[in-house]
Amino acid sequence: MSAFQGSPPPPTDDVVEVIDLADGRVMTVRATTADDAQRIAELYGDLTMTDRHRRFFGAFTPQIDWCRKWATVGERGGFGVIALVGNRDDVDAVVVADAGYAMREDGDGDLAITVATAWRGWLGAYLLDVLVRHAATADVRNLQAEI
Repeated sequence: MSAFQGSPPPPTDDVVEVIDLADGRVMTVRATTADDAQRIAELYGDLTMTDRHRRFFGAFTPQIDWCRKWATVGERGGFGVIALVGNRDDVDAVVVADAGYAMREDGDGDLAITVATAWRGWLGAYLLDVLVRHAATADVRNLQAEI
């Protein structure tokens, strides 16, 4: 597939987009599954205390059960994606970001985005666009976040 240019297309299946990176690796952005829990836990485990505080508003370090619940947010009406960097076969790919929204009782989505330090600057905005496009196709009227 082609390198990232402009806004991503709305997701139509599990893979949102495959982005060719300059170093020969690829970034695959796809919907999360329960099988991603360990990789998501590793992403959070690599964050600094300050980063975890900004994401969770405390010194919380998510354990595997919490990560599995977050990875399966789609089963409860929400939507989640991860950005993996590695080879096209995804065997040793590393999660460099996750993003998603969980449904609130008022019908809005409560969104969160986490990006590894080395990938900050563009990836968070890209993933926000992915969430907004998905929410629009799912008739979610608003996405909210505490910042």
